[in-house]
Formats: sequence, structure tokens, C-alpha cells
Amino acid sequence: MRLLFRLPPVKPDAFQAPQICPYPGCKGRHFQQVQEVPKPLRDIQYQEVTAQRYRCLRCGRTFTVAGPLESVGAVDPVSGLERAKR
Repeated sequence: MRLLFRLPPVKPDAFQAPQICPYPGCKGRHFQQVQEVPKPLRDIQYQEVTAQRYRCLRCGRTFTVAGPLESVGAVDPVSGLERAKR
């Protein structure tokens, strides 16, 4: 049996600004960038990427935007394989 792994391209500086607060019931649309957080990454070229941390001005809670790798899919921490999106 052969397994084919397709790894997503890494774009460490490609950020998409948040459009709406991710917390349920908030629906805030205005944010303040709080800090840049280094995130470790398993890649051939990059050891880490920088994630942006934002604060919602409506509810006051913070959340992290980690670039395009966030939307690729969740990785199972035990096997290291990508789980199927449901």
C-alpha cells in the first residue's frame, strides 16, 4: 500500500484579517491587534510561523489568526495525518 501525502504550501506572511468574532453570540466586526505569537511548525523550510492575536472590541475576548494553514484541515495529534472534514 502506498500513501500519498500532499502538504499545503507554507506562506508565513499571508494573513487574512478577521471578518467576524469567532465566539458564539458576539458577532463583533471590529478588532484590535494585540500581539504577534510565534507558532512552531513542522516544515522543511520554516521552523515557525507568526500568528496574529486579536481582541474583539465588542466582547473583549482574544483569539488567534494563524494564516492559511488553519483552513487546510485538522491534524490528528496521534497519527499526524489529516482528518477528513465533516
